[in-house]
Amino acid sequence: MRFACSGGPARPVSESRRRPPQGRKADDRDDRRIGGPVGSARTFYGRESAEWSVSDAEFDRIRKLLYEKAGIHLKESKKTLVHNRLQKRLAACGLTSLRAYLDLLNRDPEGRAELAAFVDALTTNETFFFRHPEHFEFLVNDLIPRIMERKLASGSTRRIRIWSAACSSGEEPYTAAMCLHQNAERFRGWTFEIVGTDINRSVLEKAKAGLYTSYAVSKMPDAFRRRYFTADPAAGTFRLKDEIREQVRFHAANLLQPFSFGKFEVIFCRNVMIYFDAASKEAALSHLHGSLFPGGTLIVGYAESMLNHPDRFRYIMPTVYQREDAASADGIRGKT
Repeated sequence: MRFACSGGPARPVSESRRRPPQGRKADDRDDRRIGGPVGSARTFYGRESAEWSVSDAEFDRIRKLLYEKAGIHLKESKKTLVHNRLQKRLAACGLTSLRAYLDLLNRDPEGRAELAAFVDALTTNETFFFRHPEHFEFLVNDLIPRIMERKLASGSTRRIRIWSAACSSGEEPYTAAMCLHQNAERFRGWTFEIVGTDINRSVLEKAKAGLYTSYAVSKMPDAFRRRYFTADPAAGTFRLKDEIREQVRFHAANLLQPFSFGKFEVIFCRNVMIYFDAASKEAALSHLHGSLFPGGTLIVGYAESMLNHPDRFRYIMPTVYQREDAASADGIRGKT
């Protein structure tokens, strides 16, 4: 699909264009990418690690801890993934058994510091720029103009806030920033604030650095890649230019715990809640609803649906929902 950020209204996303999510999750694909069978010896830092396996009791402790800290429900089939993901953590901590590592996580202050690395290790952060480009077309060609019209009519400030929840290494909020920058003339006189959050602090550091692989930019229009990145052919990397990096602020946040970044006109929360159970999804939706201005827009992934929450979100079109309030109806309503 050829992407153009400007000109003409956005078209609703058809059912036929749905694609399976490839986002942040605990995923069986990592079993192939990261390690071998449970109990096999692996090499880290140039030496063989001790052989160990994941017992049922240990796996149950890991599942409970990951659910408590991140709201992620780890399926029974993920033992191999857990083994592969935690091997480096054991090596980094100088431990040779999973039981010793889990005991460490329960100790203060060492355990508290390692808990963040534990969560980071078990959450996947596979993403790229311009993932589902139709969402960004909708943002700049339809949603932003409607928000502007509504704010001008009500005499509100010329400021629009966008939140990218579970943003991983920053590709999603930076894509939004590039699209808005590309349309600077159309949006002259308006201020955009973009916030990116994730539970994984290590990927947030990558986001702040703005250094990406060729894979991350592989689906980006060539014009955007030339305009907003500096390529290093020898290293095979692309560095995002400061004019875009400076437009996004990053913070660590857990969608299941209270936080306060103010309210937003638009929230992206794509391919995250499909890995939550009902209770975790309910908590996340409560926080997302509370973080939207009345009439604000929530954009989710193709495998996610808010149709079971009509008291909170009104369906607009596939993946797009509006915060439901008695007095929040605007020009978006009914655009299906």
